[in-house]
Amino acid sequence: MPRRSKRIKTARQSGGIFGNLPRKIVVDVLKFFDIHEVARLQRLVCREFRDAGQERIHERGGRKLFEEGMALVNGYDHQIIDIPRGRLMRAASRALGCKSALVIDRMMTTNASSPTEEKQKILKDLKEIAKTSPYHWVDNSIGIWYDRGFGGEEKKKQAVVWWNKAMDGGNSHAMYNLGNVYEEGDLGLTQSSTKANEFYALAAEK
Repeated sequence: MPRRSKRIKTARQSGGIFGNLPRKIVVDVLKFFDIHEVARLQRLVCREFRDAGQERIHERGGRKLFEEGMALVNGYDHQIIDIPRGRLMRAASRALGCKSALVIDRMMTTNASSPTEEKQKILKDLKEIAKTSPYHWVDNSIGIWYDRGFGGEEKKKQAVVWWNKAMDGGNSHAMYNLGNVYEEGDLGLTQSSTKANEFYALAAEK
């Protein structure tokens, strides 16, 4: 008989095809498929998805507050800049245990004189989040980490790789960073005002 920690309790099962799946799989499905699409395909939203949805909402809660805080601090998504309110929302996201907010804040208080061990730990934590739960703000922060030279001068060009990845996820900060790099002809990129203006325009739309 499967352990309770690995299986959904029988009393809470709907009898549908998802009833015998480990809860983690059900939660993971919600990361890639909209709940309404699942409901359309299965004709109903079974108890398993209702409960898994609550877990997903809890997981996203801190991240959502972080995103809203960043938007208010920086004026993203056409928000009127409200720095005190934005900082409060970011603090709330940390209180909810948002891993991205916690690691990114650690990185922002790190500088060239900080211990190498701390810098490497930050990169490890950021990449772990990027691997297990892809997030454009994490990708952008990894780009900043490399751009600051925390990985050594020979690896600074990795910043462009991660900023491109963040940009693909819709991160306007990464769009601006890439525009700046093209304007300066930095990090191995050929100087191009045309390219720079393209990235600046994309960032401005956000």
